[in-house]
Amino acid sequence: LLVYVIYTTPRMLVYTLFIGILRAGGDSRFCMILDVLGIWCIGVPLAFLGVYLGLPLHWVVAMSLADELFKLLICLLRMKSKKWINVLI
Repeated sequence: LLVYVIYTTPRMLVYTLFIGILRAGGDSRFCMILDVLGIWCIGVPLAFLGVYLGLPLHWVVAMSLADELFKLLICLLRMKSKKWINVLI
């Protein structure tokens, strides 16, 4: 439960940036690529590694949620670059 409490803020920031700002600005392809790469290249391998090493459950859950921190960092960098602003008309 404590792990989920710690990861709630970064997860909600990522959701707000993904769905509320970047996709609304027309940058849906970037969001899709980042989401897929975050889950399948960071979250799943880290969760597998945690299980393989025999770590306790709370560490495995924390490792599987580490992709949210990666996505948050990349989203913030994308927001600052202003490359996400597209004219949709």
